[in-house]
Parts: sequence; C-alpha cells; structure tokens
Amino acid sequence: MQVVESYHRYSRLTTSALSWFSAGFIVMSLGWLGLTILQGVWILNGITPEMLRSWPLLGFIGSWSGQATSMTAFVPTLLPPLFASAIALFVTLLVRNAFPAIRTSSVGILVEFAGTWLPLKWEDLRVLRVTPYAQGTKFIVLVEVFHRRLTPWHRIYSALYGYGSQRGFYIASGIDRFDPLLKTILSQSERTARAIEGAKVIQTREYDHSTFFRLLLHPRSFWHDEHGLNTRPPPTTNGPVVAGYAERVRIIVGGVILLFSAALLFTYLDAWVRFVALTIPEVRQVIPFQWLQDNARYAALFAAYPNQAIPFTGLVEFPDLPTPGWLLMAAHLRLAVGLPLLIWLRSLVPTVESRSEGLAVRLALGRRWRVIPWTDVSAVKATELSEESQIVLLQARGLPQASRLTSLLYDGTRSPGIVIRSTMIYFQPLLEHALRRITRLQELDRPPILQQEAHSLLFWLALQRENILEKLVLEVRDDPATLQLDRRSLLSGLQPMLMVALLPVVLILSYSLLQDAPPHWFLLGAMAGFWLAGVLEWPLICFVSMLIDQRTGGGQEGSRAFVLYPVTQLPRILPLLVGVIALSSGLPLVAVLAWLAAIVWSYFLTSVLFEQLYAWRGAEVILGGLMPVLWQLLMMVGYLVIMR
Repeated sequence: MQVVESYHRYSRLTTSALSWFSAGFIVMSLGWLGLTILQGVWILNGITPEMLRSWPLLGFIGSWSGQATSMTAFVPTLLPPLFASAIALFVTLLVRNAFPAIRTSSVGILVEFAGTWLPLKWEDLRVLRVTPYAQGTKFIVLVEVFHRRLTPWHRIYSALYGYGSQRGFYIASGIDRFDPLLKTILSQSERTARAIEGAKVIQTREYDHSTFFRLLLHPRSFWHDEHGLNTRPPPTTNGPVVAGYAERVRIIVGGVILLFSAALLFTYLDAWVRFVALTIPEVRQVIPFQWLQDNARYAALFAAYPNQAIPFTGLVEFPDLPTPGWLLMAAHLRLAVGLPLLIWLRSLVPTVESRSEGLAVRLALGRRWRVIPWTDVSAVKATELSEESQIVLLQARGLPQASRLTSLLYDGTRSPGIVIRSTMIYFQPLLEHALRRITRLQELDRPPILQQEAHSLLFWLALQRENILEKLVLEVRDDPATLQLDRRSLLSGLQPMLMVALLPVVLILSYSLLQDAPPHWFLLGAMAGFWLAGVLEWPLICFVSMLIDQRTGGGQEGSRAFVLYPVTQLPRILPLLVGVIALSSGLPLVAVLAWLAAIVWSYFLTSVLFEQLYAWRGAEVILGGLMPVLWQLLMMVGYLVIMR
C-alpha cells in the first residue's frame, strides 16, 4: 500500500513560545555573564571620567555588578555565570528540539532535529508510550527506536519521560493531524512487519505514564494512585479503615519537608557561627569562622576590630553592618516562624485510620499515631470538586495547633483541622466508616458535625477555576444590586483582597527582618505602602476592565467585577505561603520563584474571570490577564529599587 507523504508540525503559537522562552533564558544568562566581564574590565583598567561621560550607563552597571579587589578574587566569580550560560544553552537545545516536525512516507518518517532531518524506517520504531492529561483529551507520546537510531542526544528525552535511556522523540497531541499521524505509524509498522522477515510490530503501551509530564501538565492526576487499589487487600466492613496517599506522594512531600528542615537548621547554625566570630576574636582564624573573611562586610568589621568583640548592639555609625544581637534575634525568629510551618506541612499528607474509639492521625515523616476520640471531632466539611473528586476538612480538638492554618485557608475558621482528599487510597471506605460514627453522635442533640454546605472557595478556585468561576458569575448576575458599586460590594471584597495583598508584604518584611543587621525604621512605612498598593490592584484592574468592556460594545455587567475579582485571586495565597516557608528556612531563591508563580497564576485566574464575565476572547483575554501581572511586577521592581 502506497502512503501519501504528509507533513506534521506544531502551531506557530507553540513554536514561537518555545523560541521566546529559549531566547529569554539565554539573554538572562548571557546578561549575567556580561555584567561579570564588565566587572573584570573595571578591575583591570578602572573607569575614567572620560569613559563615564561617553558611556553613562557604565557607572550604573558597575554599581550593580559589584567590584572585586583583584583579578585573583575576580576569576572565581566567572564560574557561576559561565555555568549558568552552559545550563541555558543545554536547556535551549533540549526545549527547541523536544517537539519536532515530522514527515511520513511509505519508506518511513523524517524527524526534525537542529535544523536538519533524521531518517527512520518503519521497522526502526520500537515502542509508543502514552501519557494522557487534561482528562484524557490530550496526550504526550514517547516514540522509542531501536539501538543506534537517532542521536545520543535523544536518550535525554527517554530519560526525562522516565523509561530508561533508549533513544526516542516526543509527539504531542498539539501537532497538526495528531490522530492520522498515529494511525499511519501503527498501520505502516504492521505492514512492514508482514512484509519484512524479522521486523517487529511497534508496541503500544498506554499505561507507561510519565511521572515528569503528569506532574508538569496535569498535577492533579499525579496525586492519584493508579495501582495501589489493586495491590492492597480491601478494608473490612466494620473497620478499622486506614487511608493514605500514594507512596510517591509521601516521598516527594517528605523530601520537601526534609529539604526545608535541613535549610532551617543550616541557617540557624550559620547565624551562631557569625555571632561567635563577631563576639570572640580568637576564633576568627579557625574554620568555619575563617570563611567569613571572604565576605566584604565581615572582613571590614574584623579589620576595624582585630582584637576586640563587635558591640552586641552593633555600630551606631554603620547600622548596615552585621549586628551580633540582631543575628541571634533573627535566627530565633526563623525558628519561631519556621518550625510551626514545617509541622503544618507535615499535616498536609496525613495517614488517617478510622477506629472504633476514634480517629487516628499520623503526620508525614512520623511514626506516632495521634488518637482523637469521636467526641472531640467538631466538624466535617466537604467541598465537592466533581463527582469523583472531593476535599474534606476534619476539625477536632487534639490536632497540632499548627493545623489551625489549614482551617484558616479552607474557610477562615480557626479550629485545628486536617484536609483529606479523594486521591487517598481507601478514601471512600474511611469516610463512610467515620460518618457512621459521627451520625451516632449527631443523634445525641449535639451541634451539627457534618457540614456539607461548608465549601472552600480557595480550594475550589485553585483546582476547578473554570467551572467555579462560571458558577460565581451566574450567581452574581442573579443579584441586580451588583450592577452598581455600593458599600456592600466594597466590604464583601475588601477582606479577601486584604489577605491576598498581605502575603507579598509578609514575604518582603520577612526577608528584611531575617538579615544580619536590623532593618531601617522606614521599612514599616514602606510595607504599609506596599500593602496599600496591593489592595489598590483591586479597583485599578476592575475600572480598567470595565472601560475595556464598554469600549468593545459591552457594559452590561456594570460593577460586578468588583465583587468577583478579590475572591478570584484567593489561590495566590498558596504559592506565597510556600514562599514564606522557604524564606523562613533560608531559601530566598525558592521564595522568589514562589512569588513569581503567584504572579503567573494571577494571569490565569484573571483571564478566566474576564472570559466568563465579559465573554472576552483572544487578545482581550490576554490583555485582561496581563493587567495584574504588570501591576505585581511593578511592585516587585519597586521593592528592589527601594531596598537597593
């Protein structure tokens, strides 16, 4: 059978996005390298007044890149930007060639790679491994080939997918005519196997899912245990019933907790090392105290006080230099904030057992069971995400005090509580057994324990934003009073917006308080200004969206955006909270990434809101989603400029 030659490629939007991502990554890494090289030029030649007059930006660049004292000190500073540039080039090559264009013919296929075409015969194809996402409507397919086909570079794609080091390439369902392409591959492989002796039919493995792509493209599916139910014995009818998360979930969350804990311990010990070096001159030449000599600020202090202890309250004339007393205060402030947050993280993936005497809870990385009598269970609140997905909040006396944060995030209450999800193994038997016990208590004229209407708006929006925003828009449209901006609309949106705007301020304030020198007094005023700027995002975005809607022929929705916008942004609290945990543990880079994740999330939340409320499409949706992103980036840049 003769096969008509066909050409399959990805949309221009997809290829452009990959190109711009790669270009931006390279520009940032090369910019860092360029600034470091300018620093070396500064050291070798100096900057003369004539050069500054010719190149005014040179002084600004030099002040930001810093100055080393000699070439000996400068050369090691080249290593990080060189390493970052190498990583950027590697990632760029990996991303740009991850989803190639494909040509098919009766002989085989051509796979695009680095501007050329790599030929493959039909008998060279070995295995198709399929990973579904977006509720099974989209797919990532790894096509593995036999040994010595394609290039050694293609081993990386199989390794990322998670199945060994066989050479392979990806086909995503976003490619042009995805279904006909797969049908052609399968049919031609079968035809070749019949026609050529020794040729094998390509194998299709629909259950060889990629952990990496599931976590990247559909994080919710990652939390499900696909095989656990088949490998464990069913629970007994009368209990006890044990429910827990999949092994990989416990390992990942436990690893994150251990990472934060190790960082917190290291930062605490490092603060004591700095304190001892500042207050006991005799140890400054002993490792690890000697390593502080490489820090210019500490070296200046040691030179000014070679045989004396630095005053406990620091130097009045140099308030920006390290202060021994503040070092200890900041270190213990880290512990006071970080330890409860780490305990709270442990409560996010508990193992729960429903017993006759009560509810037994074991936190992540723990071995001890905490048994809570049924009489101490105060509330069971359920949020139904779909027919197959639920989130349940169990509130009870006897749970860790840090778990009050869970209830606060769920619905604003302050009782200790833990969240369990339907992704737990044996979630339904556990819930049924627990509800039978709770029903007996309910008959004793106690306050209602089961509260099926106590939904969590934050988790609803975080996990099902399209469906929930559609419902919220319909509810608001049923209320004619929301067309006009009044006191009730402002008060209903003020509290959630204050919470959303508070977290970036907490992040900034935490960073300033946890330094080795006390912050300036003007910081409190600056933080109040940033909080106000965060709240002003609400009326600013709403007014601009109303103007755009009126200019584009709308205007029927009135001031309803004022009611919906603050609650829509509630999920931004989650990554910002991760940032606070990372910052208190001594991982500022993770905190910055968490803040950026919250900014990116605001784009998707806002774009879906305006799409549902105003029926915007295309460029209007993109513009609406970018408005809060630009405002928050301006706040971030403003903070960097002020603190500089």
